[in-house]
Amino acid sequence: MFLLCGTFCVTVNLVLQSMGGAQGLYLPLLCRGYYPLCLESSLTDAINSEFSQIYHDTNNEETLTNMVLVPAGEFQMGSTHGDRDEKPVHTVYLDAFHIDKHEVTVGEYKQFVQATSHRALSDAPKVLTTAKQGENTTARSSPTDRHPVVNVSWHDAMAYAQWAGKRLPTEAEWEKAARGGLIAQKYPWGNSIDSSKANYDKNTKSGTHAERTTPVGKYPANGYGLYDMSGNVAEWCLDAYQRGFYANSPRRNPVAGAESINQIVDNFTNIKERRVVRGGSWSFNAKSVRVANRLGEKPSLLSSDVGFRCVRDVVP
Repeated sequence: MFLLCGTFCVTVNLVLQSMGGAQGLYLPLLCRGYYPLCLESSLTDAINSEFSQIYHDTNNEETLTNMVLVPAGEFQMGSTHGDRDEKPVHTVYLDAFHIDKHEVTVGEYKQFVQATSHRALSDAPKVLTTAKQGENTTARSSPTDRHPVVNVSWHDAMAYAQWAGKRLPTEAEWEKAARGGLIAQKYPWGNSIDSSKANYDKNTKSGTHAERTTPVGKYPANGYGLYDMSGNVAEWCLDAYQRGFYANSPRRNPVAGAESINQIVDNFTNIKERRVVRGGSWSFNAKSVRVANRLGEKPSLLSSDVGFRCVRDVVP
């Protein structure tokens, strides 16, 4: 009795015991994208039913371990002192959601590539300036598995999020999370910034790789317990970038470029419209890593400045 396996197994002793079967047997976990190869029909329904519950519960626990709950409620979005596309400041209500504590790392992204055969990071375009021949830009900018992944397009980020049972944050969700409960402040911790608070303005170079990003979690977290919301890498958001969106933004759970979140998630492979990028990166100046700063980039962009983090809806 076997299923095509993923990376680990779970015991099904209780199921087998309840059906009078042998104890101490193991059944590989049914992973995303794999299907039963050969299973005795008398056990299929019972084991798969038990499996579905075990996988669902385990997945939720593991997923939420590295996420933070952002409570439902209103916040003030935008800035009176920023660029034109940050105005007007407006009130937004958001339902509660979970968001990753840190940006998706190189190591986490490698697991996704291995499980799905998605485009590998080594397939990204090569640097044409100072990089050694054959060395990809991810390795130069993020040399270890604890560094944030870069050189991922919006479509790559969406595919990862879907595989992980998550999605990209809306622009409003991202800004509320970045503010960490503070009101009308420039950064996740207040109105001032220096090199002890964030990786920005090319202020960190170390190691043989002339490191650009820093390992996630190196700098202090904001009020919600989130790391690197300003600097390190800029982050893809779900929304289309619309310069004047704030003037007519819905008050409740806004998303630009679609009637709903699901409309984007269900059709993301066909999307070509520019997407929102937030937070600024290791190379951005102090003004550009403010929590209200907005950018729009082609979804096909591969950049050593851009990565992402994910969110997950709160299930009632």
